[in-house]
Amino acid sequence: MKRVIQICSLLIIFVCNLQSQTPENKFIGSAAPYKNVSEVTQSPSNVNFVYELELFPGQVFNGWYYYWSTGGTVTGNFQITPTVSWLSISPNSITSNSCNDIVPIAYNFTAPQTPGTYNAVIQDMNGVWGNTNVTLHVTENPTTAFVRSYQVNQGQTISQFDTLYWNGFGPFGCQGNYIPGNSRLFNYIEHEPVPWFTINPPSITVPLFGEGVIESTITGDTTGNDFVYIIAEVQYYHLCLFYRVELNVVTDVENENTLSTPEDYFLEQNFPNPFNPSTKIKYTIPSVIASETKQSQLVSLKVYDVLGNEVATLINEEKPAGNYEIEFNATQLSSGIYFYKLQAGSFVETKKMILLK
Repeated sequence: MKRVIQICSLLIIFVCNLQSQTPENKFIGSAAPYKNVSEVTQSPSNVNFVYELELFPGQVFNGWYYYWSTGGTVTGNFQITPTVSWLSISPNSITSNSCNDIVPIAYNFTAPQTPGTYNAVIQDMNGVWGNTNVTLHVTENPTTAFVRSYQVNQGQTISQFDTLYWNGFGPFGCQGNYIPGNSRLFNYIEHEPVPWFTINPPSITVPLFGEGVIESTITGDTTGNDFVYIIAEVQYYHLCLFYRVELNVVTDVENENTLSTPEDYFLEQNFPNPFNPSTKIKYTIPSVIASETKQSQLVSLKVYDVLGNEVATLINEEKPAGNYEIEFNATQLSSGIYFYKLQAGSFVETKKMILLK
């Protein structure tokens, strides 16, 4: 028996255009913590950007920052302080003549073998662009991993198909749509491979404004629980993406999609995720709240951007115990990471989702 699950891919460029830094600007991915510079009153050399990411011990990764001038020719001369073995940049010097002249700099990471947190600062010695504070978290269990969980019968095989897109950047600098290349490479690596999981193909090149499809196959070869991390490396991307694929193999799965009488609060991961432009969110209000004096309670489900700004209220009303599903339409929002938070009584839970356009 083979079951097919279709969802959109997790892989996307996040754009954060840091405005009002004169006479130049800089792009970073908003999937990482960063400082949003909306009004800069100090000199540009005192403006700090934040580049924070996680890698496995020994992992090699290249991230990209993009620089441009917003008025006239400017030249940067970059230096890493202190000099560290786990980070280098290329090129070290750049010149941009206008906001149409966007220059990429590769941030080349080789994670130390010892887990821990490592820090360095990238300074423009010409004092044109602000400092970049780089924080590298080396860990065997990435907290940024997106979890996919499966429960299958012993011997059962499940296939999941992910659709990958490459639509360039936009808006970017003074460009309406900045396109670094006419194609984009997606590469998937199993960290400590397991026999029950495969990706086909493990590498795929997607043409500009095109799409590609990869298939993940999960087989219930033995009973019990297991997991594997998948490293997703994406060309032109700022961060390394991780999936944690979890498997629970049982001898029999009955009524797999049947929801039982709710006995506790629960907020599910939205589906599909990533999504464009709509996704569904399921949540549970437990039956224990129902009594002769209180048959329902106030339930709030809201969506926030990465800066903590509320962008949508999906639910804010009294709800009786039960299982619920609501659709979130993000037509008016830009691509990026968002968070949805459920509050009911003393229960509060937040989950992350990605909008890909």
